[in-house]
Amino acid sequence: MQNDNIKKKYFVCGLPYQLSIKEKLLMADMVMDEMQEADFDMIQHQIEMECLFFGESERAYFKFEELNKCRNIKKPYIPITDDEFILAKGDRRKNKFYKEKKTNELRFLGVDCAIMGGKICPLY
Repeated sequence: MQNDNIKKKYFVCGLPYQLSIKEKLLMADMVMDEMQEADFDMIQHQIEMECLFFGESERAYFKFEELNKCRNIKKPYIPITDDEFILAKGDRRKNKFYKEKKTNELRFLGVDCAIMGGKICPLY
């Protein structure tokens, strides 16, 4: 994915559970409760919640080797916070991660939604 000679239409971005807790999308006590369950699987937790890749299942869309080679983020984009937006009087260019949008550039936010197993987790 990092090889500029090969154009691919996908990339990898891992957002661990701590970000969901920080943004109040997940409650820390829910994570702690899950970790106390008798059938808790630390490896599965690390894969699903901490973005630590150990390998892949036989039904995986992408192979571990391919994903592992591109797990280095070179230029992160961290959106401006509400407080920063107010202090900057709406000028997003004051964000140190601001990058001018190019003509025809597409930007999107991806969300990992499990399609197998697990529990339904309410958003808070």
